[in-house]
Amino acid sequence: MQAPPDPLQVQAWTTSGSFALLLPMWALGGGAPRLAAGFDAVGPSLVKILLADGFLSPLANVGTFRSISLFEPLTFAVVDTVRRLCVVVSGFVYQGNPCSWVNVAGIALVFSGAGWYARLKSAEQQAAKQKEAAAKKKKKAA
Repeated sequence: MQAPPDPLQVQAWTTSGSFALLLPMWALGGGAPRLAAGFDAVGPSLVKILLADGFLSPLANVGTFRSISLFEPLTFAVVDTVRRLCVVVSGFVYQGNPCSWVNVAGIALVFSGAGWYARLKSAEQQAAKQKEAAAKKKKKAA
């Protein structure tokens, strides 16, 4: 039976495939003239921004793969949802974007769901510890 591929290999292959599929579309869609116009408008800082984005995006994906390997997938999904919500909330706070009651309800829903998950996860871990302690006690008594 063959071992599953390493997540970083999967990322490398999917990134290469995406690049191969999107490069012709970029070229046919006027990508080079748009990039030149952006460079003329922004200047050398555009190159720095693109290089930083090109470096940080795969780095973020590596961090995601490593985090998934450390935590259970559901725990990671909950943490990632709360992280994304923090980005949205910071947009409301720092950029002065309007926040409707629907947004507030959604924020409350995400935080309450994360709180309930943390509470249930903690109870599950405590039950496992109690079960392990009881098994040890039973083993010593025998």
